[in-house]
Amino acid sequence: MSLHLGRLLVCPPRARFSSLSTIRQVKFSTLHSRYAFSRTLFGQKGCIQGIPGVRTRERAFLPCITEIRSTVLHSTIPQEEENTPVIADKAGVRWKPMPELTLAKLPQVYKELSKAKLAALVALTTMCGYAVAPEAVNLTTMFWTTIGTTLCISSANAFNQWVEIPYDAQMSRTRNRVLVRHAASPLHAFAFGSVTGLSGISMLAFGVSPLVAALGAANIVLYSAIYTPLKRISIANTWVGAIVGGIPPMMGWAACTNGLEPGAWLLGFILYAWQFPHFNSLSWNLRADYSKAGFRMMAVTDPALNARVSLRYSLALLPLSCIAPMLDVTTWWFAADSFVVNAILAHGAWRFWRHSDEKTARKLFFGSLIHLPLILALLMIHKKSKNEEQKKLPYAELKNAQIIKRELS
Repeated sequence: MSLHLGRLLVCPPRARFSSLSTIRQVKFSTLHSRYAFSRTLFGQKGCIQGIPGVRTRERAFLPCITEIRSTVLHSTIPQEEENTPVIADKAGVRWKPMPELTLAKLPQVYKELSKAKLAALVALTTMCGYAVAPEAVNLTTMFWTTIGTTLCISSANAFNQWVEIPYDAQMSRTRNRVLVRHAASPLHAFAFGSVTGLSGISMLAFGVSPLVAALGAANIVLYSAIYTPLKRISIANTWVGAIVGGIPPMMGWAACTNGLEPGAWLLGFILYAWQFPHFNSLSWNLRADYSKAGFRMMAVTDPALNARVSLRYSLALLPLSCIAPMLDVTTWWFAADSFVVNAILAHGAWRFWRHSDEKTARKLFFGSLIHLPLILALLMIHKKSKNEEQKKLPYAELKNAQIIKRELS
């Protein structure tokens, strides 16, 4: 009885595993996903020959079921607590008590729950949106914008991991995450996401503007309540995720101008288009994991479409960069400099489209990681002032004018 209660506390109903549900997930992802590596694994007819005593239909699922069973068994045992006694039940499944969460472990746990590297990259795009906006920079407003946005990002990432506990356990890339290895309880993760989300929205509402707070709240809902469950339903999840990535620079712009002018939408579209070559190249090398967990990604269901979409949106970045000087966001030097950077990314997407393999996907992914900081830097370097008279005014007058404008609005 105590062992059963212990399992419920460590793994809530949404995170418990059973052989029946696992087999059904494998059958669904195998039968309904058209991925290229299936022919290599299962052969042209989708089955493995030479296994005595197993029906033909079941043979195709044995390797995946064995791998998933091994993954689940390993993920339920925290590797970092080697001295913790092992408990075995009648079925032969080994369990370890959830390690105690001390104050010394909290920073690392919260860092992993918030996906610190991803949160830092998104916060960078927010700061860029603030810096590119045609208004004087207020360091206090920029500080609260960055902190509030980071808290909103952390909240969305925590809710995402809380929902996907049983699916993360089946993927080699995510099976060592905080909630999968039981370094923190699901209730703790939910509380962390709730506190960071409410704190971030409150900071943006009272320290910046209600418009920015509304955008932050919308991003949390889009990512955790729409994008996350949609990953197992339709490939449309990629387009929803791209919207989530395009909102942060708009938040930065709105924090500076208290509005969403055409320049803000342009920044959002640039980040929206960038998401596709970045994520589609990443998902290509992870398509086996995604299929095993039942995620409906383009790289799993339609690899050819995955490559075409990457090329399509990489080419879309070329005209989008030329619109920036037309809207007086930047000078025309930005169109010239960004053309070179965008052309290199488009060339990588073209190679990925022509020959989709591990090498071209990896090059496109790392190329996109270099591309984004370069484009953001060029936007700030070639930023165009609102008018030439503002350049002659001292900084104190600019700051006072901005404060007066905020009070009037």
